[in-house]
Amino acid sequence: MEIFDDSPKSLKISRSNLTISEHCSMGEVMTKARAPLTRDVIVSQTLDLLDDQGLAGFRLKELAGRLNVTIPNLYRHFKNREDIIYSALADDYIAMCHDTVRSINRFSQHVDSLPALLSALGESVLARNPVEKSRRRATRLQALASIGEHERSDEMRTALHSVHEAVEGFFRQAQAAGTVRNDISPGALAWVTRSIHAGVVVGDLDPALTVSEADFWNVLTFLLQSLSPDGAPGR
Repeated sequence: MEIFDDSPKSLKISRSNLTISEHCSMGEVMTKARAPLTRDVIVSQTLDLLDDQGLAGFRLKELAGRLNVTIPNLYRHFKNREDIIYSALADDYIAMCHDTVRSINRFSQHVDSLPALLSALGESVLARNPVEKSRRRATRLQALASIGEHERSDEMRTALHSVHEAVEGFFRQAQAAGTVRNDISPGALAWVTRSIHAGVVVGDLDPALTVSEADFWNVLTFLLQSLSPDGAPGR
């Protein structure tokens, strides 16, 4: 039989046949192991790569390598590199806005006392998981910077407005419960609260500009005491 023939020609054919068989087997395994390339899969890997490399270091070649596809495969779902990046940031930003609204609605159940109000506001700003929250806040800033440059800008603004409306509603409930003075605009209070959150983002970008958690609580307590109808201690 040819496969057992010791001649150089036969050995060459045997090795060639074996190599082809191995390649076919590996291809079948890779095809079975690789998850379908969907938009959501690309977005997830894009966010992970942005976490690792940042915007400046983001490379489509590395993204394609992580997904085990070629770059043209990515263009079946997105227009170009910028579309991949900003679509991922938009998805992440909108998801964070929805998470924030759900958290605020949950905190709104505890507006009947100043200590509870203080705790709710503090927890909404400070990070329970510093690494994850810091990354997400930095991503939020990047997404905000891209508003006006992407076709999903209106969708992102809508998500941002939903957060503002939720915070404003939070303060309206606190006013109705008698926890916060009624002579201050809840819309203005929402704006100030979101500005405090923006300050935390600045601290993420430059740790030298951040403050200790103790100082943060002291300032927040002082601000909330000034909002109390009777000026009672907040913490």
